[in-house]
Amino acid sequence: MYVTKIKLRRYRNIYEAEVIPARGVTVLRGDNGQGKTNLLEAVNVFSLGRPYRTRREKELIYGIGGGRVVNGRRLGPGESSDFAEAALTFADDKGRETVTEITWFLDGTKRIIREGARLKPSELIGRFRAVLFSPDDLTLVKEGPSGRRAFFDFAVSQLDQKYLASLTRYNHILSQRNALLRGYKTTDGSARAALPAYTPYLAREAAYITKVRGRYLELFSASAESIYSDMTGGQEKFAAAYLGQRTEEEFAQLFQDFESRDIEYGTTTTGPHRDDYSLLLNGVPARQMASQGQQRSIVLSMKLAQGEVMKASSGEYPVFLFDDVLSE
Repeated sequence: MYVTKIKLRRYRNIYEAEVIPARGVTVLRGDNGQGKTNLLEAVNVFSLGRPYRTRREKELIYGIGGGRVVNGRRLGPGESSDFAEAALTFADDKGRETVTEITWFLDGTKRIIREGARLKPSELIGRFRAVLFSPDDLTLVKEGPSGRRAFFDFAVSQLDQKYLASLTRYNHILSQRNALLRGYKTTDGSARAALPAYTPYLAREAAYITKVRGRYLELFSASAESIYSDMTGGQEKFAAAYLGQRTEEEFAQLFQDFESRDIEYGTTTTGPHRDDYSLLLNGVPARQMASQGQQRSIVLSMKLAQGEVMKASSGEYPVFLFDDVLSE
């Protein structure tokens, strides 16, 4: 899989640009603030379904609200745009091309068109596969579990649409259960009686999610360990593990056992949405002892391993996007 063309209009600080990358390696070179990271972000949107640096997608629109610095000049209020556009053309290893276009509007909505058909953002995931490394990814090692869950959930979702659908269902059921828990102490008896009804549905999705996570980690960990060993000349050992896998019956019992605690805290306190992945360096949690350089090497090995698993599973390497990879 490779990118044959990326076109941007009114995207962040890029007024208009068209880039035709090489089939192999393309290096973006330029001064700070010229849009190199913005270009990589735009390519990655077609894989992730949204920009990785912001939840407020109207921020992608060129000069929005005035005050944005573009090419060293601060834009005035009348110089902003009311839309942003990105169009990506990519090809598989047989040369078959696909064109996808995304337009963002000031009201926060967006339109996604692939080969003339309208798509939902979630329908982008798994079609164009990309792996992005940015300096912010060091949080995978040094921050809490939510970033690691997001990394692995997205990695698996790019390869397994059933997993993505199950994860979506789980989060929907979880949201409904948490809404009931938040008002549990002030609601009437009939609403309280509905709480156990969520358990079998949560347990079914939780068992499937954790099963797939465990299966993915077996492939991922072997590759990441090998890559990290090569990086360090065999002097250091990196390992990744996931211990959250349970059966449907075990999850049903777990949710039942934690029900009183959930009522007390007003939220579901256990399940796949609370799981973590262990990242170990020489048998010790990397979060506790890895230096900045070691963290960078760990994250790079994780990103490269993600690509290797994609190649093994789909027959094609993804598009690798490295932002400021040599900054330290």
